Amino acid sequence: MGSPPFKRRDEAEGGVGAPNQTMTYNFDADRWYENQRALLEQRRTRGEITATEFEEQLERLGERYDGMLQRLNGPFELPMKPTDRQS
Repeated sequence: MGSPPFKRRDEAEGGVGAPNQTMTYNFDADRWYENQRALLEQRRTRGEITATEFEEQLERLGERYDGMLQRLNGPFELPMKPTDRQS
């Protein structure tokens, strides 16, 4: 069995649900970007997309990557009570 998708640091932070609890995800955004770019380059090489389409899709990929980095680097807080959830 492989490692879980995230690691908890519960003990150091006072247990599950404790303030400032931290989780680290095993997701490499840079590698994701490189893989997606390589796929686009392969499609261009095979003639599936034109050079113009490649550039447009590469720009959109960069925007997705930047947005992903902002979300991954930002704080994530769970609501304390079910009533705090937004519908």
